[in-house]
Formats: sequence, C-alpha cells, structure tokens
Amino acid sequence: MKISDIYQEQVDFTYKGFSRKSIGKTFSELITEGTSLFDGNFTTPIATLRQSALTNNLSAMSKYCEEIGFDLAPHVKTHMSPQIAAEQMKFGAKYLTVATMWQARVFLEFGFKSIIIANEVSEIADLREIAETNKDPLFEVICYVDSMEGAKLLANALENTPSGSIHLLVEIGYKNGRGGVRDLNDLKTLCETLVEIPGVIIRGVTGFEGNISGERTPEKISVIENFCNLITDAASMVSEYVHRPELIVSAGGSGFFDVVVKVFNKFSSTTHRVRRILRSGGYISFDDGFYGRISPSEGNAPKFEAAIEVWGSVVSQVESGLTLLNFGKRDVGIDLDNPIPSRSALKRNVSGSITKLNDQHAFLIGAPGTEMKVGEWIACGISHPCTTFDKWRIFPVLDDQDRVIDYIRTYF
Repeated sequence: MKISDIYQEQVDFTYKGFSRKSIGKTFSELITEGTSLFDGNFTTPIATLRQSALTNNLSAMSKYCEEIGFDLAPHVKTHMSPQIAAEQMKFGAKYLTVATMWQARVFLEFGFKSIIIANEVSEIADLREIAETNKDPLFEVICYVDSMEGAKLLANALENTPSGSIHLLVEIGYKNGRGGVRDLNDLKTLCETLVEIPGVIIRGVTGFEGNISGERTPEKISVIENFCNLITDAASMVSEYVHRPELIVSAGGSGFFDVVVKVFNKFSSTTHRVRRILRSGGYISFDDGFYGRISPSEGNAPKFEAAIEVWGSVVSQVESGLTLLNFGKRDVGIDLDNPIPSRSALKRNVSGSITKLNDQHAFLIGAPGTEMKVGEWIACGISHPCTTFDKWRIFPVLDDQDRVIDYIRTYF
C-alpha cells in the first residue's frame, strides 16, 4: 500500500468528527477545498494536529540527534501513522520502533524496511514472520529477548524457517520494572545459548528507562543514570557475542532521553563501533501536560511544541461555574492528566480546569471572568499523546489560522 492511497479514501458515516457535508468526499478533495476547521465539514468532538508544531518537533529532534551523534528510531506506536513515520524518516530517523509484530506489519505494508520491535516476541507465528521478512536483504526487523524460555521459542521458530534470521537486542531490566534481564550472570548464560541457535544474530543491548520516570527530580535522574550504566555494563559483556562490526546500545523514552544521552556517550568499545539509538516517540506531538513538565529544557535540549488539540462544544451551562463539553473518555487519553482548556473557536483564550470526564462529557470549571456560550467550540491540550492518538482514525491538520491543510490517517 502507498501513502498516496490514503488520500483517495472517502469519508463515510463511521469517521468521527466529520459532518454530513463531508461524507462521500475523498481526503484529497477536502484538502483542495481549503476550508477552515469551522466552515461546516466537521463537528465536535474532533481532534486536530497543528502543522507548525509537528514541523518544529521533527526538526528539533533531528538536529538534536545529529549534534549528539545518536541515531533516532522513533516509537511510532505513539501515532501509528505511515504519513507521520514518512516525515520522521525524511528528518533522519534510521529505524521505526513498534511494540508488536502487528504494528510492524502495518509499516512494512507501507514500504518501511527497518523496524525495531521494542518488545519480546513470544508468538511462534510472529517469530517466523520476522525470520521470513529478514530473508530479504532490503529488510531488517529487530526484536528483543530476555529469557531462556524466549531463546527456546526463537530456536523453534528458526528450525522451521530455513535460511531465515532473527536479529536481537538483549533487553536489560531492573527490579519491579518491566521486561529485561535482571542479573548480568543470567545475561552471559543467555547469550551463550543464543549464539548456538542457527539464524540468531545478536546486535546489542537495550533497556527502557521510561517506567522509572516520574517528575524531573535529582533523585529520579540519579536512578535513571544508574539504570543506564547497567545497560552499558551489559553492552560490554554482550559485545563478545556480537559478530558484526557495530554494537547497538539503545534506550530513550520521551521524558528523560537527555539522561540516556549523558550516560551512553561515556560508553565506548575496543572491539566494535558503538551505534547509539534513541527510541523516543512522544516528541512528535509533545503535549501540554506530562511531557511538558518532565522533558529536558536546558542546554542543547530540543524545544518541542504541543501539536494535539481535542475540540468539544459547550452543550450545557445549567449550573453556575460549570460548563459541560461534549467530549469524554472515548475521545481523549486521561491516564496521566485531564485535558487542559486553552482557547475558543471565537479567537479568545479559555481558562479553567477540567475536573472529571464521563464517556462523552467533560466537566469544565471556568476561572472567574471566563465566558463561554452554548455551542461554542473549545480546544483543549492533552497529556500523554499515545492514549489520545489511538482514539482517532483521522486527524485534520491545521495551519496557524485553523485552515485544514492535510489529513493524518492512523492504523490502530
């Protein structure tokens, strides 16, 4: 499938956020119309992306990785959009990162060839698919392993996939964390087993510091630094089992990637060229909440801008100080914070807070002096983009005057 095919899709009644006026039109036709978000093609609730913020974030992360000498493998499970992924590759990404074989398949179908599955793969069918894909020298799919049980599954899959190969990063973890080898003695035993499996290619080590993260405090940063040092210690041990010129060392969520960079840049190898890979994904749209609070802001840290807004209409004001909007848990992620009211379609700022959400209602307590009218469109920023992206098949993309200039398709 080609990205250009997306623009020939027709809007039908199943597309949330589109009015009756849009039904039957292709996205290419809608772009040609060049309408404002408020000209009748859309209805609330609707989620939008701002092009200037997306472009800023793409450029900022690209320049940052170039300056620090890291490759970028953005985690595209954030948006699951081939269009955005293509832009990330244009801005220098070397791989795409996903979480499952199904997600990998989406991007492989659209012609992307270099994929990191940032997870252990335990389904034999998926492992065989990876091995088959890697038969083509133009494709490279890498996944994780962290256990002897996983090694047995790899052996089983490869035994039934002649001439296939599975490229691996050995995942390093920490107590009470997520996946990953906990003890370096276990790591050595695992690697000794893996190298005896025909078709297994160990490429390096990886870890995920994101589950450690909370607010940006010196104590939290110290814990993350210690974990990243454990990853580099593991890299030194694993290097003897890497039979290629380069050794991959990878980590990097969206909040503390600067700590990863600080530690990984101290690591070197006497036997291999070290390839340092960041897997940050949330930077592409950033947010007005969690990432806005914890992401690095000093020195050469990239300056990101929030790109996502979720719009709702005022549907009720029957109680003093309370405004009800017509979006809720089905339309916006609330796993970390509630949405943050920001502006109105009437070109005025909106202040106050959303105190709770039902399935299809947001409870907005307006600040003193804040005026809103029934029927008025209110835009809200979000916190943690991953859990908002997955609630929308299509995002209209706006310029800074709220004209619709593109459409982003997601595949969740």
